[in-house]
Amino acid sequence: MRYDYVAWKEEGTWTAHCPAVPGAYGLGATRGQAVADLQGALRELAEYLRGIGEHLPRAGQVRTGELRL
Repeated sequence: MRYDYVAWKEEGTWTAHCPAVPGAYGLGATRGQAVADLQGALRELAEYLRGIGEHLPRAGQVRTGELRL
């Protein structure tokens, strides 16, 4: 399944987050490392959820938009 993610750098550390899966984050010194960490977290979570008869939320359940302040 394909998921969108958001990545940002703060105080020298990259963070990646998947809006469709609240609580799933990845961290790294580079954006790529943070995304790889997030992928690993999502895989581990999916495996755990399968074990208890559940599944990750579908990616299409979340919509993104732009806000102007």
